[in-house]
Amino acid sequence: MSIFDDVNKWEKEEGANIFSLILNVNDPVILDYGCGAGNYSFAASYAFEQKCKVYAVDINRQYLEYVNGKAKDEKINCITTAAGREDYRHDFDNDYFDLVIYADMFHGEEKTYNGLHRFVMIEEAKRTLKTGGVTFDSLERGKILVFEK
Repeated sequence: MSIFDDVNKWEKEEGANIFSLILNVNDPVILDYGCGAGNYSFAASYAFEQKCKVYAVDINRQYLEYVNGKAKDEKINCITTAAGREDYRHDFDNDYFDLVIYADMFHGEEKTYNGLHRFVMIEEAKRTLKTGGVTFDSLERGKILVFEK
């Protein structure tokens, strides 16, 4: 089994289970900000059996191309990619998302803003989350952080 097989298995099983446990909403609208290779976007799409809308956002266009290609190959139609902003602001309406995913975005020292990006991200999550919406961050293997609006 290759590392890619392990990741695909995680997306379909453990990852999907995490999202189905923390969010009990029909047809959720989800933001995966800083999506990278889209592992959390794909896990969310499996959790809700594609009866959701996932926005996979990243500033790295190669990641977005990868996510688009994988979604096409796996016939996943609920994921839309979009370019992120370097100031960490979202170009989405207020009260829009049921779930905002900031996987691996809060920890570490981001150089441009000296770690202050966390405050912008929290402000944006509060602004764009629906009442009862959830913000999710994975801190390290086995540890997650969940906030509810």
